[in-house]
Amino acid sequence: MRQAIQRVVADAGTPEHIQIAVGSWLRDHGVHDGWNDAQYAARMAAWVQVELTDLLQLFHMPQHLGAGLFGSAVYSMMGATEMAAALSSMVLADVTAWDDCSPDLELPPDQFETRLVELAMPILALADAMQIDLIEATRRKLTVTATTGWRD
Repeated sequence: MRQAIQRVVADAGTPEHIQIAVGSWLRDHGVHDGWNDAQYAARMAAWVQVELTDLLQLFHMPQHLGAGLFGSAVYSMMGATEMAAALSSMVLADVTAWDDCSPDLELPPDQFETRLVELAMPILALADAMQIDLIEATRRKLTVTATTGWRD
């Protein structure tokens, strides 16, 4: 009976299963080959940045706002984490800075889906590599956030 339940859960494509499947697929297709676990995890984190940059290209935004977002990522990668955090918080907290931002609606809608999936892949692979159940951790964060606020 337990194996039958496990097959049903696996076939249903639960979020937990998808995370494991992404990690397995990337390993099976050689993405992990030649990289130790620490290198692979760092590579996935950098891949997140690349895909996030690609996603942001689908939005109209003022140059100074984009520069602030990209600058915070560059500072972070250079090890200036306090500066990156300050810049990110400043950019993300300023509601008026986002007044002229919008998705490029002239693009085919599948462009957004493609970019979001391409962003999800390295996030899920990184979580899998770090042995973090991302979906469960997100559920816990939502529970805490409900009582403490978003940024805590």
